[in-house]
Amino acid sequence: MAPFRPLFAAVARKGIVTNITISSTANSKAGTSTQFTVSSAPALTQQALSPTGARSTSSSIEISVTELGRPRTAFVSGHIDITSSQFTENYSAGLDAAIANGDNFIMSNAGGADTMALAYLRAHNVSPDRITIYMHTPRPNQKLNGTQVRINSTRLGKAVEEKYAKEGYGFKVVKGYHTERDTAMTEDSDYDILWVRSEGDTKKLYGAKYRAGRISGTQQNKDRRISKNRRVQSLVFK
Repeated sequence: MAPFRPLFAAVARKGIVTNITISSTANSKAGTSTQFTVSSAPALTQQALSPTGARSTSSSIEISVTELGRPRTAFVSGHIDITSSQFTENYSAGLDAAIANGDNFIMSNAGGADTMALAYLRAHNVSPDRITIYMHTPRPNQKLNGTQVRINSTRLGKAVEEKYAKEGYGFKVVKGYHTERDTAMTEDSDYDILWVRSEGDTKKLYGAKYRAGRISGTQQNKDRRISKNRRVQSLVFK
């Protein structure tokens, strides 16, 4: 547990009341995974720093620091070309756990995984005030074809915002495009519920249109979370 002592000590010094969850993948032969949770940093004790059975060093650590008493927020994202069976297989368990925990949800209003996730939350009686939908402002002077104009009219603008407000959903308009919107959602959330299609499956899906090396928006969301968690870890260890 020696690697974790500076983390707990630093948070305690700052007097931050937090939930700290550390998921550690151990190097032991058994290959076990141990999770340590500390509910209040100022109340840390030697026993809390050295839980029973935590003898091996960790090969990977994920740290999440959340203010005590605040529901966690899940950022739900995914591919627009996803099937119902793929959604059920890769999202249901994560959404069910978040619903049971009383977490909040943020997502965009793109097609595919976003639309399916919102429908799933509705079907499971999640209160609209636990859901915030993020939109972006259209690019200025961008030439759009008929399909793009139609899609934007159903997903962006005052009429759409008024519709969400009437239905009880929160909404946020981010200045910029998809990248800026998704970046804001990572910053405004605590963890992700997402699925990234493998390269092999992507190649099969797109055939001749497949572009080797392309990084999907969903993969970028996953990468941003890793970067954010590293920033949090670096900040707490200072």
